[in-house]
Amino acid sequence: SEEVVVYRNHKKENTLLDNISKKDELTGICNRLGFMVKAHDMLKDNVGRKAMILYADLNYLKRINDTYSHAEGNYALITCAQTLEKVMGENSVVGRIGGDEFAAFMILDDQDGYTFKSAAKEHLDFINQTNQKPYPVTLSIGYHEFVIQKKHNLKDVISLADEQLYKEKNMKPP
Repeated sequence: SEEVVVYRNHKKENTLLDNISKKDELTGICNRLGFMVKAHDMLKDNVGRKAMILYADLNYLKRINDTYSHAEGNYALITCAQTLEKVMGENSVVGRIGGDEFAAFMILDDQDGYTFKSAAKEHLDFINQTNQKPYPVTLSIGYHEFVIQKKHNLKDVISLADEQLYKEKNMKPP
């Protein structure tokens, strides 16, 4: 019976380690690995449904870090993560893909991608009006809508959203 208890503890530890390995420590949302795993599962489980991939980049993170401190940069990253999670809702997965880059994958029922992009920007506008920070927290956002097919590759659809992100990023002031 001791062996069974030890096995169960290892199983719990392995589950805990697996969860930790897929979470971004700073923001609490998925990291790149966690996002890719969950989004891939959603992709394969929802063939035939309309979906969206959103790719976002926190604007001016280096300037915030250099001018106001890394603690303020962390605040901006956390604010973006919380905003995307709130706006995207339960039918989605949101992840911090890299330093200041975020991605979200969502099954769309009656909505469209523009609605979520606008909602994220409006939410950040509200936060910026109320947070007493000397800098705005803003995101450049690109998204791609599609009907899920068996042939879809997650990296390919992310790439399409990333193209839209860079179109928007190139239009923002320096």
